Amino acid sequence: QVFPPDTPRLAVPLMLAAICLELSTEVCLAYIRAREMPRFFVVMSLAKLLIQCAANIYFVRVADAGIVGVLSGNLLAIGTGWLVLAGYCLKNCGSRLEMAKLMPVLRYCAPYLGTTLVGIVAGNFDRFLINGVLSVQALGIYALALKFSRILGDFVGVPFNLAFGAYRYTIMSLPDAGPLQARIVRYLSCLLALLGLGLCYFLIDLLRVMT
Repeated sequence: QVFPPDTPRLAVPLMLAAICLELSTEVCLAYIRAREMPRFFVVMSLAKLLIQCAANIYFVRVADAGIVGVLSGNLLAIGTGWLVLAGYCLKNCGSRLEMAKLMPVLRYCAPYLGTTLVGIVAGNFDRFLINGVLSVQALGIYALALKFSRILGDFVGVPFNLAFGAYRYTIMSLPDAGPLQARIVRYLSCLLALLGLGLCYFLIDLLRVMT
């Protein structure tokens, strides 16, 4: 049994809807990055964060909706961002279907879909194992430890890769592409070192805030 018997009935549909919208949102965000629109990307990310925080506070603190409230807040934030990004992409790209390109795209994507499914199962199996063998409390401590292990990657690595991924193709043809990329790597290394030291120094305070 994947979910415990007391799982709310709306929990699974809300999770599936959020996953579907978030996956399709990634396509729109890739278009935004390809057009090198960092301000729009940052504004959408911050707006999503603010909507998600406000909705979760309302659903959990005011409406006392529990886990359904958290999932509803997440879906509201993801859905709002999806509407804006999908509308922008449809306005600029239009809507058309070319059947001749469908099968080549599916053949290209099939291996990635398989590895993605395996990665999802492998990445989440440990949580189900801990919850089944130990307790929910142990699962919470484990999840908190995972948050700390990914904090630098989530706050620095992911934004850097998303922003620099498209930009690196722009500077490849420049005569000073090598020194420019070396300078970017130095700045990134210094930022990671400073954040790592700050994380170690304020570790106790961060634990208190997160718990």
